[in-house]
This record gives sequence, structure tokens and C-alpha cells, in this order.
Amino acid sequence: ELAPNLAGLAECRSGVVAGQLAAVYIKSIIPERMKIKLAIIDSLDGDIPAREKQYFFNFNEIDHISKWTYSPLGASKTIETVF
Repeated sequence: ELAPNLAGLAECRSGVVAGQLAAVYIKSIIPERMKIKLAIIDSLDGDIPAREKQYFFNFNEIDHISKWTYSPLGASKTIETVF
């Protein structure tokens, strides 16, 4: 997970196992396919301290969200949740 609600995949690298922290290089961003291609630079065991989440939506200005669209403009597919 790169940030809340944002994930990317990296090619396998020997010695790296699921659950480890990883330093990555962003090889490419393809917004229309909602893909981020990553390369693992280094990995390590351990935990990082949780930090407060930063949101870019002001929930104080509205009473209810009826629909949330995850797909960026121009994406070939639309992913959304209707509440």
C-alpha cells in the first residue's frame, strides 16, 4: 500500500516476502488503466509507526455522500460505489 486507497504491484525479487516493508521506484503510472508499476529497490522487516490519515475531501460541507467514484477521469473502466 502506497497510501490509503492506493496500491501498486512490483515484480518479484529474490529475498523479498509478503509483509515486509519495501522501498520502491515508480517505473510508470498509467491512470487510464489505474495501474502503477513499481520496482523494489530494498526491503526490510519491521513496523513503521502509524500516522494520521490525510484526506482531501471536506466532510464538514456535506451531509451525505450518495456515490463515490474511484476511477480517474479518462480511465477505460469506471469503479464506483453507490451508497
